Parts: sequence; structure tokens; C-alpha cells
Amino acid sequence: QTCNEFGYFQTATSVFGRPTMYTRGASSRSLWHQVCEDVFGIGAPQVAERISATNAYYGGKRPRGIERVFFTNGDLDAWSLLAVTEYPGNDREVYAEVAPLGSHCVGLYAPRDGEVPGATAIREKALALFRRWASPPPPPSASEAEARIVV
Repeated sequence: QTCNEFGYFQTATSVFGRPTMYTRGASSRSLWHQVCEDVFGIGAPQVAERISATNAYYGGKRPRGIERVFFTNGDLDAWSLLAVTEYPGNDREVYAEVAPLGSHCVGLYAPRDGEVPGATAIREKALALFRRWASPPPPPSASEAEARIVV
């Protein structure tokens, strides 16, 4: 996925241009471009083209043509830079939540002591949505049923 669709090369470079506690033995963007070239035959220009194609196909951070989707993220998750973290109001039941201090897959595990506060809220919202989506639709009201009768 990294070379072929997303191009998200995780590195340990600092935004301040100085080494961090993770820098030793870490990778750089040029290393990952070389891996894509050597292992998959996908050069850096092709990676950029494929990222654009992936975003065009799926809609990037504003996916189109979806319904009943709940995007969850933690604000400390490195992958959240690529994720849908907000979604405009819509009638297709698409939601996005970000848990403060949460990491990858926050709220998707069984409850446990010491988890970040947002995990509980995300888990409860997810379960409520999934139960509603998995339930059969309610029967039509009398007025809706009458409106469907064509004379």
C-alpha cells in the first residue's frame, strides 16, 4: 500500500531538524523511495502518480458514495494524517470521531482500566451505530403505508 497507493513513509525525522529519541536506526523518505524502486519497481514519480490516482478514486479525505461508515482515530496516531477525521453533515450516516490522546485503533478494543477517556465514547458510539445499522428497518407508519398505495 505504501508504494502503490498511499506513499505515507513514516520516518523519525524531527520537525526541528535535530535528532530525536527515535532517529537512531530510523529511516528517511529517500530510503523508502529506494525500497519502492528496488522491491516493486515503482519509482518516486510513479508513487506520486499512484497517490493522486488513489485519492481521485476514493475521494481522499472526503470519500464519496459511501453510507453507514464510522471513521475512528486517535489524535496521537501517526496514520491519522491520512485518515478521515471529520465529515460534513450528511444524510448517509457517515461519521468521524477523534479521541484526544488516543493512538492507533483507539476505542476498538474491549474496555480496560486506564484507557484514554475518548476510547469509551468512541466504543459506545460505534456499538450504537452498528446495532442500529444491523437492525431491520421499522415498519412504515399508517400514513406512510397509505401514501404508498397507488390508486
